[in-house]
Amino acid sequence: MYEFETFVYLDVQKTGSTFICNFLRDFCTEKEICKEQHAGISENCDRSKFYFMSVRDPLDQYLSLYSYGCQTAGALYQRLERKGHGNLYNGTWRGFRSWLRFVLEPDNARLLGDGYGKSRFGATSKFVGLQSFRILTLAIPGAAHVLAACESKEEIVSVYKRNNIVNYTIKNETIRADLTELINTKLRGSISNLGEAMRFIEAEEPHNPSDRVDRYEANPSLGSGLRHLLEEREWLMYEEFGYQLGLA
Repeated sequence: MYEFETFVYLDVQKTGSTFICNFLRDFCTEKEICKEQHAGISENCDRSKFYFMSVRDPLDQYLSLYSYGCQTAGALYQRLERKGHGNLYNGTWRGFRSWLRFVLEPDNARLLGDGYGKSRFGATSKFVGLQSFRILTLAIPGAAHVLAACESKEEIVSVYKRNNIVNYTIKNETIRADLTELINTKLRGSISNLGEAMRFIEAEEPHNPSDRVDRYEANPSLGSGLRHLLEEREWLMYEEFGYQLGLA
């Protein structure tokens, strides 16, 4: 969470957040009030501000997260390695499928961090996967308080629709176009040297890219069971942001 005088950026992991943060660092004219990486916002936050978030296709996001861990990098890898599950990171497509099934299993939620599976969020981890959980905890002010009372997917949907504070979403897949639109509209008055800012967006390379484990797979397939599990667990991403699962 990066809070400025008139707006707040909610930074979801592995969604191009480093690219966006570097852009704001270089071109935002507003004073930075608070910086807490990947942190949620309090229930008494200033709701008059403009809130935007970055998201990514959940399968692509999981692939990036796994591939990053195969480089022995990232908090999730370190956490699972300490818990004795480092063998999941073998750098293969088969290894990714085993890891993904492990991560999507509700019984393993407490091993994944970010408060996922912890009692203060009630039964939330039973109804959503890790990526959807991250969206909920960033998009909803005081998320733990309202999510703790949810006892079904339908109640989570209702809570999300009532409390979601996000005004604009940047998709990783269209990050340059979405960020360009944002600085030409809602953030136009907060950006210095618009021409240079546009050139940065057009030319700057992505940061922290992962050496993807699917790069040598001609026809990567999840299999019907894992595909169904992913769609079932990350329903929020598919239903709210229009993503579609393309791998069979």
